[in-house]
Amino acid sequence: MINIIGTFKRLSLYIGISTLVICSAEAGILTDKSPDHRIGIGREAVVIPDATNGAPWTKSTGIIYELNQLEQIGTKIVLQPYLSGRAAVFYQLDPTLYDSNRGRYQYRTKFNVSVPLRISPSTILSSDSGTDWAKNGPEIQEFYFEVYSGFRLAGSPRNISGLRLGGQISFVQAEYEIDDEVGYDFGMAMRDQLNHQGTGGKYQIDGAYQFKNSRLSLELTRVRFRDEEWGGKFTRDQIKLSYFAKISNKTDCGINAIRTENDYNNNILGFDDIVVQVNASCRWAF
Repeated sequence: MINIIGTFKRLSLYIGISTLVICSAEAGILTDKSPDHRIGIGREAVVIPDATNGAPWTKSTGIIYELNQLEQIGTKIVLQPYLSGRAAVFYQLDPTLYDSNRGRYQYRTKFNVSVPLRISPSTILSSDSGTDWAKNGPEIQEFYFEVYSGFRLAGSPRNISGLRLGGQISFVQAEYEIDDEVGYDFGMAMRDQLNHQGTGGKYQIDGAYQFKNSRLSLELTRVRFRDEEWGGKFTRDQIKLSYFAKISNKTDCGINAIRTENDYNNNILGFDDIVVQVNASCRWAF
């Protein structure tokens, strides 16, 4: 397993370097910030399409907490990063469809610190660092953890109102573990051969379109590293399509469709490690 203490020490160093860089910046920046807290409820369905013919959907329900910093346009530099975070606990209604000893509770957290380095009227360059952690994740994911640090560029085309495009490249240290029973029963691996970890890169492109009280977004992410357990390369590709609508000043509801594919360059499972998630949620600001 990854040395988590050492990983967080490196993350702290990355954030410190980013702060030193912004201290020397000479550009106007987004200044006034206020926290936005939201709590929500969600419903999710998950399927492993390549596991077996007619693989069943599993279902879960849970609660979500989100924190974001809202921003207003300003004209001077303020050494305060933008924060965003998400924590969720889901209760799986039928956990044993793929694993006879699978726990019912799933835990997921994400946290990101974004330090703006430069801004123009339509473009922001920032240094982004964060973590992504999941325990007892969707069906065949026993454990996932990553810590990353890199740079993000985002901007809005002048001739298309409401459109926002972005891209990010980061150094990443990650670990992924397949559920032992699924890997052992369906695949060709022993139970101690289901863990993958290493260091590499994280690459993301995304876009969002805001129209009236609705927001449509698409996010493509790749994590790729040298597999310290198996050798070769581990690749994790994810596509996320989201739609959210503002119901009132304090309420919004939406739906996400997520496809995640993990490739370890070997035949551990005997089928492609592809998971499809569809979840709907409503969130209330407080």
